[in-house]
Amino acid sequence: MSASKQLKTLAEENPLIIKSRHAAKIKIALATKKDGSLDWKKLPKLVTTNTKLEKHSDDTKYLTAGFQLAPHWISGYNTCPSATIGCGTVCLFGSGHGQDHMIHNGNHNVWIARIARTIIWFEHRDEFIKQALKEIAAFKRRAARLHAKTALRPNVISDINFFFLFPSLWDQGLDAIYDYTKNIKHIGFHNVGTYHITLSRTEKTTDSDIDKAINNGVNVAVVFDTKKGQPLPSKWKHWDVIDGDLSDNRFLDKQINHKAVIVGLREKKTGKTENNGFIVKV
Repeated sequence: MSASKQLKTLAEENPLIIKSRHAAKIKIALATKKDGSLDWKKLPKLVTTNTKLEKHSDDTKYLTAGFQLAPHWISGYNTCPSATIGCGTVCLFGSGHGQDHMIHNGNHNVWIARIARTIIWFEHRDEFIKQALKEIAAFKRRAARLHAKTALRPNVISDINFFFLFPSLWDQGLDAIYDYTKNIKHIGFHNVGTYHITLSRTEKTTDSDIDKAINNGVNVAVVFDTKKGQPLPSKWKHWDVIDGDLSDNRFLDKQINHKAVIVGLREKKTGKTENNGFIVKV
């Protein structure tokens, strides 16, 4: 059975995911007007903003935001066509506000919101795009008030080809748009306009894939079993490693000797165990 089918089956067998899907569909149904348009006052915001301003060495401040959709088959639609069992098992969908302890009265409101956004993307795409552009305009105004630059991550925990499916996103005057992707074919989008791509390694990624990315100036994110507070390796195999946990703004990552690098990430707490090779042991 393919990884996609396995992840789909796992999602369909998870009672909380099924319950969250049902709640998301009800939320959308209640927000649907007679003419088929959506009442966005009854729906979760599409553009979620990081409340923390990141300040960098040149004193430039960035306000970051993104689309928090549901990954792989969680919503009933596949948003991560290149997902593997390894990454699906420890997906960041279940970390941070997505952890089980965020359940209240039997509902996981964060999951419901992410699933609702995803269903809207697939079933009401024109509405999604129209509303997202309004929210991006508001995001830019907020950044201007804070004297900050803007950075948008369309795929916070998904891997959708927004470059083709939502091209007007690149016409909004954002200072940076950045993503991780597990699809080696997408590295060709790197540095097109303001788009910064980081290839995300899985247990299926070959050394040849990594070499191809690095030789094309694309950094590669690798998750190590290094614990929080412990140093990452300075090299992995024959590639240089930088600490990617210092900032999530991948578009500002440095290269070494004018060459792309491995962006080392420490294993995050998701409550799940992975033994397929997605997490590299050091």
